Amino acid sequence: AFLQILKVNNDYPVIFLEGIIESTSGYLSEIAINRISYDDLNSKILVQAIYTKCPKLKYLKLEFKNNNILELEKLLINCQYLDGLFIIGIFGFDWYRCFEILTRSSPINLFKFKFNYSTHIGCLKLFFDDWKVKCPDRPMKLQLIDEKRRPISKENENLIETYKAEGIIKKFSNHLYNEDFEWL
Repeated sequence: AFLQILKVNNDYPVIFLEGIIESTSGYLSEIAINRISYDDLNSKILVQAIYTKCPKLKYLKLEFKNNNILELEKLLINCQYLDGLFIIGIFGFDWYRCFEILTRSSPINLFKFKFNYSTHIGCLKLFFDDWKVKCPDRPMKLQLIDEKRRPISKENENLIETYKAEGIIKKFSNHLYNEDFEWL
């Protein structure tokens, strides 16, 4: 039997994680790498290991940086069974580009998203509008997580309610209190 779930909460060298991922022979279905910040090169190597060695991946929690955002697209293309994605965007992360890639390249099963995220309304509106056009038959389950436990802005809350009414968002929550791959 091969490892199917990988949860990492400590700073392990990427070469170690890459070795674990490779040794699973493609059987990993869940990967959660929590609050671990790698330099640009190691971050890219980790994402590449995931999308080349985990074709059956269903759930992923991972930090993305602007320098490896193109690797996200390759991951979405290669991991066609992906069902839920939890993106940790570090300070200054280009959410516009991330959302553009998600809309353009998400596999057919992917509609569950969590983002540690707080941004202005324009970024979310663009994501929802693009999703409505390109993925109208896949209403999303969405969770926005502010690690400082601040509620979303009233403006963003109203925007989300509008898109829920239009059927673009199926469910929405704004808290930290459930498991990585549990969507309320």
